[in-house]
Amino acid sequence: MDVFEADAQQREEELRKWWHDNWKSIAMGVILAFVIITAVFWYRDHTRKIRYQNAVDFYGVVMNTNMADEKNVAEVKAFIGEHGNDVYSQLAALSLAKQFVSEKKYQEAADLLNGSLGAAKDSILDDVVRLRIARIDIELKKFDDAVAVLNAVRNNDSFRFEVTSLRGDAAYASGDLNAAFKYYDEALSYAKADEDTTVVKMKRDALNAVKGVPAAKNAAQVTEPAAEAAVKDTVADDAAEAAAKTVEAEASAKQ
Repeated sequence: MDVFEADAQQREEELRKWWHDNWKSIAMGVILAFVIITAVFWYRDHTRKIRYQNAVDFYGVVMNTNMADEKNVAEVKAFIGEHGNDVYSQLAALSLAKQFVSEKKYQEAADLLNGSLGAAKDSILDDVVRLRIARIDIELKKFDDAVAVLNAVRNNDSFRFEVTSLRGDAAYASGDLNAAFKYYDEALSYAKADEDTTVVKMKRDALNAVKGVPAAKNAAQVTEPAAEAAVKDTVADDAAEAAAKTVEAEASAKQ
């Protein structure tokens, strides 16, 4: 019995010594863990509130704004400057660029979109912007710039049809009808089931019918309206719709 008591006393003494030597470290570890956990939850809540406020600001400043009014354009530009490193800045740039294009302010639209690249840190959205820039560059007859922008598209599998058809538009606008026909034909082979290929088919068939004659009337009648439609584009509409859904999601998260 004495042996067991001695052993228990020895263990108790060792435990006391260990606690005496380490209690400060243990207490600091517990405090540090508490601080880290508190900071993580605070950061998450703070970030969520910022996202929600940005969504509300975007909806108020961009979605419900008549961009034909110069005063409102100035407000949207200010919003873009204030939100230079988030998705709402890039979505606002897309919406404002659409207005510029409708007013034939192509260079202003191109400059705005080029400045927005990378703001959202989203490669898909960046590629949507690049497609828009390429269309505007073609309208500005900056064919080399358009090709360079298309070469910079990262998500080729997702945008292969759009990129290749735009290469066809650039080739046609620069007068290379053979290359344009090749790109249009290639683009159709990349088209997915849910993609509207009507305009591209019309362009390809028109070029095929004239057998590469540059001044053919029917080719011009088909491709020029198509080029105009490309400049108008639906990308900004899709982006605005996505933004609206984001706003709703942020509002729901707030609730």
